[in-house]
Amino acid sequence: MVGPHGARLSVGVVDGRNYRVSGSVFNDTNRNGRLDASETGPTGRTVFADYNFNGRFDADEPSTTTGPGGYYVLITRGTNVSVRLLLNAGETLSLPFGATSIWLPIITGDATGKNIGIVSTAASTGLLAT
Repeated sequence: MVGPHGARLSVGVVDGRNYRVSGSVFNDTNRNGRLDASETGPTGRTVFADYNFNGRFDADEPSTTTGPGGYYVLITRGTNVSVRLLLNAGETLSLPFGATSIWLPIITGDATGKNIGIVSTAASTGLLAT
């Protein structure tokens, strides 16, 4: 089951050009908010550009699915969009730590390294600040 809200990366202003936002969605097994060498990412998770900021994936919004290792590349127009990961029931974020969004200032090119860490709330033992 997919929850109605997800991880959000907010990016600058819409200017009609296409930009690439990329990174990895990963299972943060040690809950430290960092992508460590031993941590893997899920394949087939949906990452989308929430153009209208409603927290839902709408038919007119671009999306992508994570590939091997959780890597994603999302093509979005302009830079004022929220890039979201659809969270499954029982998941929360470890990255960004303590938030659901990362503000990226207006970019003039691609935004890379935008990682999203997920942890199970069922095994919650607290997140480590880094």
